[in-house]
Amino acid sequence: AVTPEFADMFGVAPVLGRGFLPEDDDPSAPDVVLLDYDFWQAELGGARNVPGSTVSLNGTEHTIIGVMPKGFRFPTYATTAGWVPLRTDGTMLGTSAQGRYIEAAMRVPVDDLESTSAEAAVRGSALFRQEDPASETTLRLEPMAEGRGGSGDEQQAMLLLSGAVVLILLVAGVNMVNLLLARGSARANEMAVRMAIGAARGRIVRQIATEAMLLALLGGAAAVLVAMAVVHALQGIMPGSITFWSPYVIAIEQRTLLFTFTVALASGLVFGLLPAFSATDWARSTDGSALTRYATRTRGKRRLRRGLVIVEIAFSVMLLITASLLINSFARLMSVDPGMRLENMAVLQFDVSRTTYPDDAARGAYLRRLEERIAAIPGVEAAELTAGLPPNTAISFGLALEVQGEAPRATPDDMVLPHTSVGPNFFDVTGARLLSGRPFHATEDYSSGSVIIDQELARHLWPDASPIGERFRLDPEWDWLTVVGVMADLRLRGPDERLGEYALLYPLGSYDGTGGYLAFAIRTRGDPRAVLPAIRTAVREIDPNQPIQELVPASTYYAQAVDLPKFLAVLMGILAALALALAAVGVHGVLAFGVTQRRHELGVRMVLGARAGELGRLVVGEGVFLAMIGIVIGLVGALLSTRIVQGVLYGVGAVDVPTFAIAIAAVLVVVAVATLRPASRAARLDPSEVLRAE
Repeated sequence: AVTPEFADMFGVAPVLGRGFLPEDDDPSAPDVVLLDYDFWQAELGGARNVPGSTVSLNGTEHTIIGVMPKGFRFPTYATTAGWVPLRTDGTMLGTSAQGRYIEAAMRVPVDDLESTSAEAAVRGSALFRQEDPASETTLRLEPMAEGRGGSGDEQQAMLLLSGAVVLILLVAGVNMVNLLLARGSARANEMAVRMAIGAARGRIVRQIATEAMLLALLGGAAAVLVAMAVVHALQGIMPGSITFWSPYVIAIEQRTLLFTFTVALASGLVFGLLPAFSATDWARSTDGSALTRYATRTRGKRRLRRGLVIVEIAFSVMLLITASLLINSFARLMSVDPGMRLENMAVLQFDVSRTTYPDDAARGAYLRRLEERIAAIPGVEAAELTAGLPPNTAISFGLALEVQGEAPRATPDDMVLPHTSVGPNFFDVTGARLLSGRPFHATEDYSSGSVIIDQELARHLWPDASPIGERFRLDPEWDWLTVVGVMADLRLRGPDERLGEYALLYPLGSYDGTGGYLAFAIRTRGDPRAVLPAIRTAVREIDPNQPIQELVPASTYYAQAVDLPKFLAVLMGILAALALALAAVGVHGVLAFGVTQRRHELGVRMVLGARAGELGRLVVGEGVFLAMIGIVIGLVGALLSTRIVQGVLYGVGAVDVPTFAIAIAAVLVVVAVATLRPASRAARLDPSEVLRAE
C-alpha cells in the first residue's frame, strides 16, 4: 500500500495505463491497483488490454489502472505483485494499516542529508510521542541505494564471484598474450621484411592489435551464446536470497551485452598491444642480415612466455583452493543432522486469508477442517500444524537471558534465538527427538508459559542440573517461561549454527486465533511427491481461493538453508575448472611452441646419444617446474584471498591443509597431462630430418 505520490517520487511512470490520482486515497474511492511488470507478464500474459479489467485481492475486486516498468521494485526488500492506495483513514485492502511496517521516501539533496536526517529524527520523535508519551521511537533516513545490495552474506558472495570472474579474465588475457607472442615470434621474419621495405612500425602494431581485437570480439560473441544457455541453467539453482534483493531481472539484456563487448574490446586492445610491440622490437632493431631461424629464440621472449604461464597457474591455484574450500564447506553443511527425519515428509506453507476468515473462530475452524482433510489422504500418516518449520522459523535477538533465582547473565549482542510454535504431535510427525520431559498438551498455548528447549540451550542455562521444571525469561521485561521438555538439537534456521545456535518451541494450542504464515508438517508412508497433488486438491476443495506459498518435500524445503553455499560452491567450482583448463592450454601452448623452436637443439641431443624418453622428460620437467613456481605464488595469494571467504565457510578454516593439498595435486596432474603431447612430439623427433633441414 502506497500513497498516490509514490510513482512521482521516483520519477517513474507506468508503461501501460495510468498511475494513482490524488483522489485514489479517499476511503470512498473505487478500489484500484497498479501491477508489477513481471506479475503482469507471468499471470496475465502481458495482455495490453488489462487496464480497466479487475483482479480480486483479499476477496475485493480491484480495477487495474496500469503496469509499472520492468525492473521497478518498491519496497527494495520485497517481491511486489502490485500497489494499492493507502487510504487517508489508515486502511489498506479493506483492513487497518495500524501496526504495519511503514516505509517512506523523500528526495533530499546529498549535501543536506545529514541535516535533514536530524530534522526527521526530531519530528519523528514528536509524532510518535503524540500517540505514546513514553515512546522512544524515532525516524531515520538512509540512502535507498544502501538497501539494494542484500545482506552481508549475499554482498560477500557477489564480491567473491566478481573477483573470481576478474581472475578468469586475467587468465584468459594472459593466455591470449602468450599465444599471440608465440604467433608473433613465428612471424618475426615476416615483420622484419615488411619493415625493411618501408612498412612503419605503428602500422604493423595496429595490424596485430586489430587481429587481437577481432579474436576478442569473436570470443565475446561466442561467450554470449554460451551465456544464454548458462544463465538459463543457473536460474534453476540461484538462491532466493540473491534474486530477492536484485533490483533487476537476472537475464542477458542490453546493459549486459554492452558491458561484455566493452570488456572484450578492451581486452583485445590491452592484451594485444604487448605481443604487437614485442613482435616488432626485434624486426626494428635488426638490419635484416640475421633473418634466420634463430631470430625467434631470444631469452627475453622465452622468459616472458614462461612468466606468463606461471601467472596463469598462480591464478588458477587461487581459484581452485577457494572453490575447494567452498565445496568442502558445503559438504560439511550437508552432513549436519537437521534434528528431524526429512525423508517421507512434506511441507505445506500458507497464510490464512484474514478477509475470508476475519475472526479467530473462523480461522480455527478452517485450519481444523484442513488438517482433517489432509490426514485422510491415502498415503498420509499424520499432519501437524506449526507456526513455521526449519529453516523458515521466527527469530528473536537483542536478548538478555535470565534464569529465575540467578543474577542476570551476560548475553552476546549478536545472539540469535530461533523459535516456532508447535502442537502436541510435533515430535511424532517430524521425527524430532524429545530427550526428557514431555511434549505440549493440546490445551497449552503461548500464554501458558510452557516451552521446550534444545539440549544446547539447556547446557547454556543449566550446565550442571536438569532444566525440567526450571524457569527463565528472554528479557527482564518479559514473562517467565517454564521448561517442560528438552529435545535434541533442532536446526530451526538451517545447518549453519551461526544463524541460530539454540532452539526454542512454544505451544501452538488451539487453532483459534492462529494467524500469519503457517506450515503443516505432513508425514507420508512413502515418497512425499506422490501425495503432493492430492494435498493441493484438498486445499482447493476446502477453499479454492486459499493461496499456497509452498508445497514441497521436506528435504527440498530444508535445503533452502544451503542454497547460497551450494550456489557459491557450484559457480566457484565451474570457474576454477575453467581457469585450470585455460592454464593447461597455456602450458601446452608454451611447451609445444618451445619444442618447435628447439627442434634443432633436440635433434642434436639425439645425435649425441640422448634417448627419446629423456627428451620427453625434459619437456615434462619444464612444465612441472613452471607449475611448481606458479603453485608457490598461488599459495601465497590464496592465503591472502581465502580470508575474504571466511565468513561464508562452515566448519572449514581459511587455511585447511587437506583442501590445499588436494588443490595442489589437481593442478600438478592437469599440468602433467598438458605436457604429454609436447613431450611426445619431442620424443618422436627424427634427428636426420631435423639436421637435413639445416
